[in-house]
Amino acid sequence: KIVRMVKMGNGSTELCGGTHCSNTGEIGLFKIISETSVAAGVRRIEAVTGFGVLALMKEKDELIANTARELKCQNPTDLATKAAAIASELAAAHREIDSLNSKLAATKLDSLLASAKQIGSIKLAAARFDGMAIEVARSLADEIKSRAADTVAVIAVNGEKLNFIAVCGADAVKAGAHAGKLVSAVASVTGGKGGGRPDNAMAGGADASKIDQ
Repeated sequence: KIVRMVKMGNGSTELCGGTHCSNTGEIGLFKIISETSVAAGVRRIEAVTGFGVLALMKEKDELIANTARELKCQNPTDLATKAAAIASELAAAHREIDSLNSKLAATKLDSLLASAKQIGSIKLAAARFDGMAIEVARSLADEIKSRAADTVAVIAVNGEKLNFIAVCGADAVKAGAHAGKLVSAVASVTGGKGGGRPDNAMAGGADASKIDQ
């Protein structure tokens, strides 16, 4: 294919097979919209020119106006401040939810240990929590492991995703209990999988309707 050499001032000299402008002045407005890597040492720059830049500016203005309306922001210039305030409120709400979940988990701890069933030399405690943050459930499981050395606990956490946590106290591990194998077997009932260490393990589930099973 025949190509030609194109120069743009003293900054760029390129080989090109598809240029349709005799000089850069014909391009008019020029706005880069993306810059990516397409191969080792090769970059791709995409841009809009001329009236395309005006159309892009119109799209951006509409996006800003629509975003301001959704965020109930009277002046679009206050969007950044409004977004920061909403992010702060959301973070505070998440912290409050985590705090409440922690308090809820604490109230469940004693009853969960009290309901544990004796199986040979170990005790087995099982529970499900709907909507509990996974971090809170992990904390609860760790507390059980540290407080009850002879106890095995399996917790189902049914939130945005279905997860199972299994922990085994030190004495339970010595007796042959294995959290990784246990949680794998439990999760498989729901079509999930996972595993981990003898004392602490986690697995993902699929079919929440089989949690109780």
